[in-house]
This record gives sequence, structure tokens and C-alpha cells, in this order.
Amino acid sequence: MPSLRRNIVYQFLYELLIVFIPLFTIPYVSRVLGAENIGLFSYTYAVANYFVLFANLGIKNYGSRTIAMVRNNKEELNRNFSEILSIHIIFSIIVIFVYLVLLFFFVEDNLVIFLIQSIYVFAAVFDINWFFFGIEKFKLTVGRNTLVKILSVFLVLVFVKTQTDLWIYALILALSVFVGQSVVWFALKQYVSWRRPSWANMKQHIRPLFVLFLPILALSLYKYMDKIMLGSISSNVQVGFYENAEKIINVPMSLIMAFGVVLMPRIANMVTSKDKGEVFKLIDMSMEAVMLLAIAISFGLAGISFVLAPIFFGYEFEECGILIMGLAVTVPFMAFANVIRTQYLIPYKEDKIFVVSLFLGAAVNLIVNIILIPYMAARGAVIGTIFAEIIVCIYQSYFVRKKIFIKKYLLNTIPPILIGIVMFVFVFQIGNVMNINIVTLILQLLVGMFIYAVGVFLLMLKSRTRLMVLLRKFVVRY
Repeated sequence: MPSLRRNIVYQFLYELLIVFIPLFTIPYVSRVLGAENIGLFSYTYAVANYFVLFANLGIKNYGSRTIAMVRNNKEELNRNFSEILSIHIIFSIIVIFVYLVLLFFFVEDNLVIFLIQSIYVFAAVFDINWFFFGIEKFKLTVGRNTLVKILSVFLVLVFVKTQTDLWIYALILALSVFVGQSVVWFALKQYVSWRRPSWANMKQHIRPLFVLFLPILALSLYKYMDKIMLGSISSNVQVGFYENAEKIINVPMSLIMAFGVVLMPRIANMVTSKDKGEVFKLIDMSMEAVMLLAIAISFGLAGISFVLAPIFFGYEFEECGILIMGLAVTVPFMAFANVIRTQYLIPYKEDKIFVVSLFLGAAVNLIVNIILIPYMAARGAVIGTIFAEIIVCIYQSYFVRKKIFIKKYLLNTIPPILIGIVMFVFVFQIGNVMNINIVTLILQLLVGMFIYAVGVFLLMLKSRTRLMVLLRKFVVRY
């Protein structure tokens, strides 16, 4: 069986790369392109991404789960892969056709940017990462995508020089995704063989694919609807503010999501083996580790947000400070719900809870956006996102409370929250009394990390949770 620890390290290193890449590109691109162009890029990408979602049709979660369950049976692996891939290709071709028709008949402004963004839709056809996640070959996908990401950064820094280079920026990012999806195909034949699928067998996948597609659609409604509504009701400048604030939140959130990406196929395989005890041990450890990280990110980002925004993006993006602080509130709720979703709901096929929670969150977000965006612009969209993430987390937690230890998990988050509050007070106060510059930001980061690290160390000495006991043993040993 593949090493769980090694897979987590591979995925974590890849997510770290994704964290550091924006640290090189976002400040540069924000200053070169400006808020208006950043907003236009974000708006057109959000539209294209809806079509990508329809092309993928929930295959990322369903495909990974299915492959994980049959990976020990070569013939079943070949058959299921061929059937799921065939469905994926058929739907992708239909979606590409619809996207291009809509572009040429209904889009008048910014057609070139919309056409460039269509590369993302074409790239969806070649996305088979779900297969490699299912057989837990994370090193393969991580290695190839890492090289592509690094190359894309180099190209952006070399070729994007003025505000008129928006199309070049969009083209580089889109092609990097296309190449990243395509290169893993060269390794495919080592692990699976094509079997001509029958329609009778393919049909069995369609219903569960649609079931898992619904939550992805719902999630995208309040992930991308914010930008589309801001672009339609407010302005591209407001989209630019929201886009950059969201990027700051997404950077550390990708580290948290890495746990779910790696553990979901492993838990799905354990469920098939009826290894329930080990499943709940993994969920316990994962929830505690994820929440410890999420709370640090949430209070830390909120504390530095007013200093970070103008330094990182330029003073044109000063408004991003309050948006980052607002979005930081969502981090613990997203992290908590992500563990429930990827490590219990999806492996145990509790898809209905997953689907309903996200549609409920999308509905709440839509209503709040309609009410607040006309008056508060990007700030209104942030408030809508906060309400949506809280609702999703509460709904999922309520319906699994008798199956996993929700009350224990909530109690375990209280000490880190108290540490986070202390950290926030000190870090935010430093920003208040000092000038906005890089020295202030570095001091905030160092003080924040020191306070949180000391707090976690003291917690480790007293707590009896699985993670803290493990950390205590590690410290004693080394």
C-alpha cells in the first residue's frame, strides 16, 4: 500500500509551491496590470470556469473514490477507468461546443480574453489527475505540475510588462494548466489499460457523477458568482479587489485542502476494507491538525491584513485589507467542513448531506449578494461568503454529529482559538502603532508566529488529544 506519510509530504510540498508562486507573481502582476485588468481577468475566468465544472462533472471526487475502491483488482480498475474517462470526454466535447457557440453569438466586449480563457475548458478534457489520486500516485502528478508552475512564473515575469499585456498573462496561465493536465498522460499506460466500454456499464456511473457534480456546482455558485455579480452589478475594479483578497485566503487554504486530497482515497479504501477503527483515528488526527493550522491562518491574516494589502498589491489595492480580514473569518469554517466532506461524507457516500449543505450555502450567498453588493460592492460579497461558509459548516456538522465526534472536535478548537485571539491582539496593535512598511509586516509575522508557537507548545504539554500526545513524543525523542 502506498505510504500515507509520503503522499501527504508530496501533496504538502506541491501546495507549498502553490503558496509561494503567488508571492512572486501577485505583487508584480497587480502593479503592472492594475485593478481594472485584474478584475477583467477574474470575471472572464469565472465565466469560463463554470464550463470547466460542467466538463468535469464531479469526476474529481467520484473518479478518485471509485478508482481507490477497485485499485487492487486490475480488471475492475481498467474497466472503471475506461468507462469514467469515456463519460468525461463526451461531456467535455459538448461543453466546449456550447462555450464557443455562446462566445461567438453573445459576447461583444473582450472577446479575445474570453477566447483565451476557453483553453481552460479544452484542458478539462485532459484532466485525469483523479485516476492518479485514486491509486495514490501523488509524486507523479506533483512532479510534473511543479515544473509547469515554475515555468509559468518565469514566463509571466519575462513577457507581462504593461497594462496592454493582459492577454499575454491570460494566455500563459491558461496554457500552463493545459500543459499540466496533458503531460501526465505519458505515464498512464504504466498503471491502466484501455477497455472498450459498453453503454450499459457506463450508465451506472452517470447518476453518482451527477450527485457529486451538484455540490461542486453549488460550491462554484458562491465561489465564482461573487465575481460575476460584482462585475455585472458593480465594476471590474471591485472584482479586482475581491479577486486579490480571495487569493491571499486561497494561498494558505490550499495547504489545508492537501490533507483532504491525500486522505480521501486512503479512507475510501479503508471503508471498502471495513477498517472503521483506523478511519476514525485518521479523522481525529486530521481534524485536530487542520484546525490548529486553520485558526493560526485565520487570526494571523486578520491581524496583518491592513498592512499586508498595500505592501503586497500596491496602494491602489488598499481596500483589500478589510476584505482579507473579512474572508479570514471563513477559514476555520471551511477547514472544519472540508475534513467532514473529504474524510467522511465522500468516502462513506453520504452525498446527500454534502449536496444539500452546499446548495443551502449557495442560496444564502446569492440572497446576501443581491441585497448587499449594490450598496457595499466587494464588502457585500465578503459578507455573503462569510454567511455561506458558516451555514455549510453548521449543516454538515449537525447531520454527522451522531456518526463522528463533532462535540469533541469543537471542544478541541477552543484552546487554539484563545491562542489565536491573543496573537491577533498583539499583531493588529503593532500595525496600528507603526507605519505601513515591510519592516512592520515582518515584525507582525515574527511576533504572531512566536505567540502561536509558544501557545501550542504549552498546549502540547497539557493536552491529551491524539495529535498533542504524538507531538509530545516527537519532542521528547528529538
